[in-house]
Amino acid sequence: MPRGWRLAFASGGAASLGMLAYYRRHVSDAQVVPAARGRAGGLNPAGPQSVPAFWRLFGLMSGLWLLTNSTVILLAARLHTEVGLSAREVSLAMASAAAAQAVVMGAAGHLSTLTGRRAFFVGYGLMGAGVGAALWTWLMSGPPLWAVAAGAALLQVVTVCAYGPVGAYLSEQFPPEVRSTGYGAAYSLSIVIPALHPMWLPWVEPILGRDGAVVTMIALGGALVAWFGALGPDVVPTRMAGQTPAPAPIPAPSAPSSPIGRDRPAAGIHG
Repeated sequence: MPRGWRLAFASGGAASLGMLAYYRRHVSDAQVVPAARGRAGGLNPAGPQSVPAFWRLFGLMSGLWLLTNSTVILLAARLHTEVGLSAREVSLAMASAAAAQAVVMGAAGHLSTLTGRRAFFVGYGLMGAGVGAALWTWLMSGPPLWAVAAGAALLQVVTVCAYGPVGAYLSEQFPPEVRSTGYGAAYSLSIVIPALHPMWLPWVEPILGRDGAVVTMIALGGALVAWFGALGPDVVPTRMAGQTPAPAPIPAPSAPSSPIGRDRPAAGIHG
């Protein structure tokens, strides 16, 4: 019985524990959380800016999910059915793409701290729409296996590596009291329509063609990333470094109002 999947699960679990240890040691959250205002449990307790931020991020993440479903999920299937690769060859090509994606995604996240989030998403979205669509068309022409592996790697680098700063970017758009709700809703709800492509893509293929429909998915995904990235704030972490004000000190408890308290210092407050 094949047991290779257990190695993948064990590796993923070990990597998760490593990230947990890293975050506990090196990453600190806000020390002072402002009190929530308004009705709890929604996206609007911190003011009206949270709802537009959600829809802007919903559009950006929809574009990223379109890129992911086309250049990862559909690519693996089409390399077998359209290009004619064997299952082993498809695995080799997709493994090469995954390795390249893992390396470049971290670098892409760091790049966004230098260029600013807005410039990063606009540039990456336009690159994904143009270069990604061209690479898909070339891959479906049936190049040699080594070229397919290199092309698949490059395709995922110019498209899904835009996820590099997504975790930080989603967190930056919401105030602390709705950060978890906003992050989770924008990230998760946006996957629904792209993930249902097995239902709606067959309706599009007779109009745009089998490859044309996927090329349109890639172009549309990149355009959404660029458009909604351009609508977002120009967050440049390198300019913000050292500018974050220190948390307000917690005021010392006041002395009791009783006559005894006025005559002598309160316990624990000594000059």
